[in-house]
Amino acid sequence: MDDGDVYGDSNLVRLRTAGGHTILMHDTENIMYITNKEGNAYVELAPNGAVNVYSAKTFSVRSESDINFHSDANVNIQAGNSINCFAERNLEIQTQDKRERIANSHLVDVDNRYNLRVGGELKIQSGTLSGWTVTEGQLQLTGEFIHFNTPGAEIKVPDRVAPLEQYKQNDVRFDPGTKRWVTDNTSTLDSIASFTPTHEPWSRETGVLQRNNGTLKPSTKQQDI
Repeated sequence: MDDGDVYGDSNLVRLRTAGGHTILMHDTENIMYITNKEGNAYVELAPNGAVNVYSAKTFSVRSESDINFHSDANVNIQAGNSINCFAERNLEIQTQDKRERIANSHLVDVDNRYNLRVGGELKIQSGTLSGWTVTEGQLQLTGEFIHFNTPGAEIKVPDRVAPLEQYKQNDVRFDPGTKRWVTDNTSTLDSIASFTPTHEPWSRETGVLQRNNGTLKPSTKQQDI
């Protein structure tokens, strides 16, 4: 069912139920789009190969075998509350460099053994009270030299880890007057993800990137990438 015009433009097939569930295959705009009648869940295949998925509620995936994610660039994950990971066996992470920034506290609780190996320097700095307690056994310190408050033996620790930079795009809201979803120019949706789909109408832009040095990177349209 092709409802393009008489000039051959706007070639598309739109399948829509009486309630509003829609599947759109648009040859002229080169997109595929599937949405429910409420518009609170959709999948879009964009012309440049981008895949956009939005859900107003939960987004759930389960596999009885492996789940594989691979990106040739970056993997960006942001949660409005917590990120929880549970592995019944091992959790393995491999990287060239690792930097962590924790705003409040950092607790590590190991039931059996904790080993830390550093091939080069190990520097630790505390801004207030520090202590080391061995409830049973021995505390052993070995080294060619061991300095306790020795003048000239101070260590310089690395600079603080900078916060992750976030994109700021306009969010959307439901307008009870028109009974439509509209762009909300008074609020922003902040995310480290370069593209964060919203309920339609979504601008399909990154939003302005707030850099740590105070400068702003202009918003980029998804179609221009």
